Amino acid sequence: MKSMMKTLGRCVVVALVSLSAACGQSGTSTSTTAPSTTAPPSAVEAFSGTLQPTGTNRHSFTVKETGYVEITLLGVVPQLVAGPSAPITVGLGIGTPNPATGTCLVLYQVNAQAGSAAQIVGTATAGPDCLTIFDVGDLTQPVNYTVIVAHS
Repeated sequence: MKSMMKTLGRCVVVALVSLSAACGQSGTSTSTTAPSTTAPPSAVEAFSGTLQPTGTNRHSFTVKETGYVEITLLGVVPQLVAGPSAPITVGLGIGTPNPATGTCLVLYQVNAQAGSAAQIVGTATAGPDCLTIFDVGDLTQPVNYTVIVAHS
């Protein structure tokens, strides 16, 4: 767990440094810059849990101002390890919470495997948002996961 937290901390620092560097490049040679319509990430949140076969888990976060969002599935580990296993594919989605049903109204989703590169990158509007992680039909046992969300 300690090594996972160290790796998580490094990933967050690398992500923020990369985002800061990318946001500072204008691509033009003029000395004036247009005002930005989206804010760079100012918050990083980690979510973890256990995903059951055929299951869906939801995590909520609040974006303070419309801006860049990046979701990274850092790890997916089977609870019962019986030798080497193939990479595990799960679904990741981003959307808005539906208070009436307690679900996430997914606006964009991808099938993803754990890694250090963000699987979802885009712009999120200010207000409540949510991410979902779900079985795409491949799980035969519960898995533990960690997801990082960088947002404004």
